[in-house]
Amino acid sequence: AEYRALETEIKKTFVSNFIAEDGTLFKSSQTGYALAFNLDLVPEALHDKVAAKFKTEIERFNYHPTVGFIGVPHLLPALQKAGLGNEAHRLLLQKGNPSWLYMVDTGKSNTIWERWDSWTPEKGFVKGMNSLNHVVWGSMGEFLYSGIGGITASTPGYKKIHIEPLIGKGITWAKTSYSSLNGLIKTDWKLKGNKFELKVSIPPNTTAEVVLPGTKEKKEIGSGDYFFEVSM
Repeated sequence: AEYRALETEIKKTFVSNFIAEDGTLFKSSQTGYALAFNLDLVPEALHDKVAAKFKTEIERFNYHPTVGFIGVPHLLPALQKAGLGNEAHRLLLQKGNPSWLYMVDTGKSNTIWERWDSWTPEKGFVKGMNSLNHVVWGSMGEFLYSGIGGITASTPGYKKIHIEPLIGKGITWAKTSYSSLNGLIKTDWKLKGNKFELKVSIPPNTTAEVVLPGTKEKKEIGSGDYFFEVSM
């Protein structure tokens, strides 16, 4: 109870000091909005206003990430929490510099760089602080199975699983698996016209709740294989 009360007080203090009435965050940045959403500091009453400002911040840089080491693991999950699925998809699939796929398209990398601009046509390889095999930007890998694949833990150890794939413009199908203590959790979804199809596999001795796109209903399921379909 003591820490719950402290949490409430911290959130109130954060809002009163750093979020304006129109949803603007003090010293707006992608990292600032990402942390606010992903650390659950945005109250429900301001959610839509802050989300709109977050969207503006993403658009301001033409869907390129501007986050550093602190912000990158929070950016895509925060867009999901903010209800900005299309923005998350577009940013993930961005190919220009800076972006994740820029590293791929240069043909200069087999791994993820330390810097967004470790190599550019204009400057070549940056000389300082330039590991070409660095894990930090790779934190988006978690989002691929938790966001796009929709596999997250409702309870520790994935004893209860939450299945809710993030649908947006750009990605039309995804096959995802996560190796939990009780076995392999799998999702396989695709968009077919105006239909969303989802196959789910839940390992033994676990349960799951499934939320389909465009709905808020939680479908409770047990171990086994399932198929769901919903009109978009």
